[in-house]
Formats: sequence, structure tokens, C-alpha cells
Amino acid sequence: MKRKGNLGGIFAMALILVLTLVLSVGSVSAAEPTIVDSGNCGANVSYELDSNGLLTISGTGKMADYEMQYDSASDEYITTAPWGNQAKTVVIGDGVTGIGAAAFYGCSGLTSVTMGSNVTNIGESAFRGCTGLTGIVLPGSVTSIGELSLIHISEPTRRS
Repeated sequence: MKRKGNLGGIFAMALILVLTLVLSVGSVSAAEPTIVDSGNCGANVSYELDSNGLLTISGTGKMADYEMQYDSASDEYITTAPWGNQAKTVVIGDGVTGIGAAAFYGCSGLTSVTMGSNVTNIGESAFRGCTGLTGIVLPGSVTSIGELSLIHISEPTRRS
């Protein structure tokens, strides 16, 4: 009889060990986002796009200007910027002074933009077609906004 009890205990321990391993493997899948694309987007400006759609623009100076092009995959016009319409959240660092023309054109999944305190210029059509972007806070440093840059955005506000 005692032997049967030992087998039950061993089985229970093995089951607990297996469940612990399975649950820990499941939590590994919720790991930190990974960088899926990166490169230059200006003379001294670079970008990183992660697997969650966070696009970080950093460096010093102005971003490059882009154009719009037809994207057959989404059946929409989107930016020619290397991140295409993949950005969901954009963070523009303090060293960046200008946002390029059409930089985020057609990024309909974009919901949030944080601009650094030194952005002075927003290029033409920079945020045109960003239908998921319901508002934007402009730093007090912005002195120039290109035509159609903030179309589809309700009430941009300015911070000092």
C-alpha cells in the first residue's frame, strides 16, 4: 500500500513540474517587443520600428521628406518612408527639428504621436490620412506647419 502512495506522489510532482514548464513557456511569448526595422530617415536622423508598432525617431536635425504612393496590399495611398503604414505610436526625440513631408501619410493605424521639444517644422501632408490619430499636441517650438499636414486630426493643441 505504501508503495502505491509513493507512485501517486511522484505522479503529482511530475504533473506539477510539467504544468510549471508549460506555464513558463507561455509567459515567454509575452516577451519584450523586438526591433523589426531600423535605418536612416535624415542626414543625422534615424528610426527604429518595433514589433508593437512603436516608431522611435532620434538624432539631430530634420527628417527626410517623403511622398505618397499606392500600396496594393492595403489598397490605400501611404508614405514612401521605410516604415510604410506600420507605425501605431510615434515618439520623436528632442534632437529632431523637422518632420518630413508625407512622413506618416496614410498611417491609418497611427494613434499617438509624441514630439520632442525642438520640432520647429512639420512638412506638407506629414500626418494626412492618419484617421486613427484623433488629436495631437504640438510643442511650443513649432513655427511652420505644411499644407494638409494635420488633415483628419481633430483639434491639434499646443503645449508651451
